[in-house]
Amino acid sequence: MNTSAIITFRSAFKIARTLPQSAEVISNEQLLPFVTAITEHAETLSDNNARQGLFAEAFEAFQLARSSLIDKTIAKAQARLAIDDPAIATLVEQLQATQRELEVARTETAAYQRAQAAAGHRLSSL
Repeated sequence: MNTSAIITFRSAFKIARTLPQSAEVISNEQLLPFVTAITEHAETLSDNNARQGLFAEAFEAFQLARSSLIDKTIAKAQARLAIDDPAIATLVEQLQATQRELEVARTETAAYQRAQAAAGHRLSSL
């Protein structure tokens, strides 16, 4: 199961690397199943180099998500700087802070749901 998930994600990452850097490629939340598959598969490997290779793949995958985040952050900062009215600039800054909080909450919720699902799976296999 983990091997097929890893192979599928590898194909998706190959496509994602061909997209423009400004494109929303993948979110951290969407990477959770990939990282889970990598971690579970790594536990079955006795070769430390193979495990490290898998972990390097996970790191590279998060770099795909990070690059679009950096682009968005720069664009948002430019938008704030371009606003002449301080009241509107403050509102834009508050909106962007709320959007960041929402993204953190979504990521935490996805991680929690994934952990709950994994715990349920472990319980059902007992």
